[in-house]
Amino acid sequence: MPGLSRISESHKSWGAAALAVFILLILGLPPAVGCDGGDSDLIERARILLENGEWQTLLSVVSATPEGPPDLDYYRGMALAGLRQWDEARRAFECGWKKAPSDKRFPLELAGVAFRSGSPGECRRRLKDALSIDPDDPYANEFLGTVYFIEGNLDASLKYWNRIGKPHVEQVITDPEPRLHPVLLDRAYAFSRGSLLTLKELENTGANLDNLRVFPRRGMTLVARKDGDFDLTVRLSEQNGWGSSTAERLFSLLRESPYQTLHYDLYNMGRSAWNLESSIRWDAQKRRLRGALSAPISGNPKWNLQFAVDGCRENWDISRSLQRPSSLPTTFQFQSLGAEATLRFVPTADWIMESRVTISDRKFEVPAQDNGVPSELFAAGFSVRYDAQVRRRMLSNPDERLRLDLTAFGRIGRVLETAAGTFGGVGAGLEFNWLPTSEEGKLRVTARWQAAKSRGSLPLDELYSLGLERDNGLFLRGHAGLDHGRKGAGPLGPDFVLGNFEIDRAVFQGSFMELRLGPIFDTGKTYDPTGYFGLPEWQFDVGIMMKLSVLRLAEIQLSYGRSLRSGGGAFFSQISRAVPGSN
Repeated sequence: MPGLSRISESHKSWGAAALAVFILLILGLPPAVGCDGGDSDLIERARILLENGEWQTLLSVVSATPEGPPDLDYYRGMALAGLRQWDEARRAFECGWKKAPSDKRFPLELAGVAFRSGSPGECRRRLKDALSIDPDDPYANEFLGTVYFIEGNLDASLKYWNRIGKPHVEQVITDPEPRLHPVLLDRAYAFSRGSLLTLKELENTGANLDNLRVFPRRGMTLVARKDGDFDLTVRLSEQNGWGSSTAERLFSLLRESPYQTLHYDLYNMGRSAWNLESSIRWDAQKRRLRGALSAPISGNPKWNLQFAVDGCRENWDISRSLQRPSSLPTTFQFQSLGAEATLRFVPTADWIMESRVTISDRKFEVPAQDNGVPSELFAAGFSVRYDAQVRRRMLSNPDERLRLDLTAFGRIGRVLETAAGTFGGVGAGLEFNWLPTSEEGKLRVTARWQAAKSRGSLPLDELYSLGLERDNGLFLRGHAGLDHGRKGAGPLGPDFVLGNFEIDRAVFQGSFMELRLGPIFDTGKTYDPTGYFGLPEWQFDVGIMMKLSVLRLAEIQLSYGRSLRSGGGAFFSQISRAVPGSN
């Protein structure tokens, strides 16, 4: 019995995809149960006419009727599809599907009609309808995986191809060939050549490459071979040394010079993913010097160890964040010199675990603390702190390009030279990422929720601070975190809840840069049992953000947010390196 298209090859555009569609013969189906003798004879005759390709004769014999058995609607639809009368074929298949909603032939053939009509969204929906009837149907899984492959959604294509034991990867081609040592690169690849490539292996490979911290941009594509197998092409943008050109080195060094900051970074030293990242900031209000050395442990990409030293001298003004009249000094200077060790373990793409130990010598230069000023807020001396964080992927839907990640974190610390006692706390966060369109990266929706609860006597610099400030990632984008360059202007507190929402759309995508624009909305609140800090009301900020990616190595962010509570606004700019990951 003739049927609609079986797709044997995948192409990169819907225009080229039509070349991959051809008509195969479908095995004959038995007569429908419950038909009377006349219907059975008519169905058998229609089947023979369809097998012989006598489509016009079949249409003259089988008329469209809402009372007839569904098999006749099926044969009529197949004949109309053979004549490329797509709208009429769709109506015939829909009529038969209403009569036999558990018959997977109808959604399968409706998917073929939608594909040939240039409606990929409808094609995907109909194939999923068929899979809801029979999840193991090889044709539906093959077809749906191919549709996603044509659209460039490799994760979704693997999800369905893996159900039918596909694709087998014959060769792995790295383009361009990286300088990273081949043994280390081979360990990062979670798949084997000449075997089935699974979605989990692809995701784990990406997580391993990211953990090496030398590939700010990566992409993986499959290329069909004539023998039916595939070659996997891995495209890596690699960072080596200080940079590959004078322009790149100058950009790396001066990218934050508008903020009185210089960077000197060396990547992939010795071809072993040893990375040195350092910066110096000479801002008179917040001087800082930092250096960090990271490397994989024993050449294993899943494990990364980083040692860092960090020193700062900062001027603070907490007059805007205080919530009640008090004898607390509002302006002071904070100094700190410390070292930290961070261990990062990525067992699979679904889990990321971090542990950090920090030892520092801290000092507050404040007026004499009397009149009931709580000394623990300005606790000075040697301190030790332990931080732990676990990130778990809770939901991943490659069909819709949707992810939901859960993060749990905690800390415990103590200033050793005072009687302030131990402080600590726990927190959690949710991050939602969604690419609503089939065009890769065209539209992005991001939502984040974070909350934390603390216990004990926290020094002032250990309080959570909401607002716009480059040393702090808790952005409330209608609130400035600095006052004339001095820290402490944003909402402070030992406890907080924060939500960030943004939608950005690519308005320009070129070879060397990408421009994205979109609205932002933030809401949050800080809490403080002592009453010194915390916010009396929830804050709601709205605004707009622009993101400019330059050479896919750095991102310039410009935002303007306005507080719906106070009516005040805040402009913010930030320049950062590209985060390791896919395009």
